[in-house]
Amino acid sequence: AMEAKAPKKDADAAKSKGKGGGAKGGGGKGSAGKGGAGKGGSLPSRWYEKKEKAPSEPVNREELVTLNQRIAEYARARDLQGTRSALATLEQKGWANGHTYSAAVHALCRCGDWQGAE
Repeated sequence: AMEAKAPKKDADAAKSKGKGGGAKGGGGKGSAGKGGAGKGGSLPSRWYEKKEKAPSEPVNREELVTLNQRIAEYARARDLQGTRSALATLEQKGWANGHTYSAAVHALCRCGDWQGAE
């Protein structure tokens, strides 16, 4: 009798994982991103408005990645001046992107300048 119940539990579990069941149903990724930064999101306007500016020089992807990695290194070393310098360089060139700002916020917070990260 016990063996007959086990397959039924497996069948019930399979049904609950199907369409519309479980915690993942319904909302999913689609509803989480509504509103975005431009419509009352939490990002400061200065961050997403800068994307509209054309870079002052063509983006050199290798150099951009290297400078972003350098910001991450400055975070590990807790080097506030280095972080600010690398960020200023990327912003001056018009290359700063989401990865840049993410690394910079992390670095500034690790250096204790959480207000500057805001």
